[in-house]
Amino acid sequence: MISLKDVLYDIRLDKKHYSIFSLKFIYLVFYRIDYYLRHSYLKYIRFYIFTTILKKFFEYILQIEIANYTPNLYVKGGLFLNHNCKIVYANIGYNCIINAFVNIGATGRRNKKTNSKYPKIGNNCIIGANATILGPIEIGDNVIIGGVQL
Repeated sequence: MISLKDVLYDIRLDKKHYSIFSLKFIYLVFYRIDYYLRHSYLKYIRFYIFTTILKKFFEYILQIEIANYTPNLYVKGGLFLNHNCKIVYANIGYNCIINAFVNIGATGRRNKKTNSKYPKIGNNCIIGANATILGPIEIGDNVIIGGVQL
């Protein structure tokens, strides 16, 4: 489970890519708080509903969606999102850059070695525009994925 200290550290890492008043930075803050409240105790249920509503509002405006609802999947700090990204069920490491129209998600197929059906992206990765990463694939650290790649 992620702690509040980890969430605050990730927010500090996100701040290096955006200004504090940027809508994408505010969206990432709400994503991290929403993720923490979703996987913490139920005493935060009132705040959880508020942050979920705000996160959905920013998803509508920015056309960016991060939908990680399982507790072992997390998008770490230093993430730079371009417009129109969709991340559904993925582990993403520190300081990744995700360009426009990228889809990252799971399939029904499982990896036999790790018994996981989610993609795992390492630290310091750059994913080019219109790339699609689906299924149980592991991408190492410091990798550049070109545009329009599957």
